[in-house]
Amino acid sequence: MHIGMIVGIGPAATDYYYRYLISAMAKAGHDLNLTMAHADTPTLLRHQAENNQAAQVAIYERLANRLMRCGVETIAVTSIAGHFCIEAFKKGVTVTCD
Repeated sequence: MHIGMIVGIGPAATDYYYRYLISAMAKAGHDLNLTMAHADTPTLLRHQAENNQAAQVAIYERLANRLMRCGVETIAVTSIAGHFCIEAFKKGVTVTCD
């Protein structure tokens, strides 16, 4: 499975999940197939403070599309703060692989 992570908005969480994935895949005897896309922390924090879910979802969709073009099959947002709009992202995601 090719895993995609939207990172940068929670560097400590990114590090945690990255190390976990390396370990879990090694234990399972599989190579890790991982692609990351970087989101901007100050932008996320501004959108969160304004509760501007639509603006952050648009960023996530752009990054998700980039990841999908790389062949990613599953996407994770690796920040608790980044989840203030996760339900809206999951409901309204328009991911294309064009």
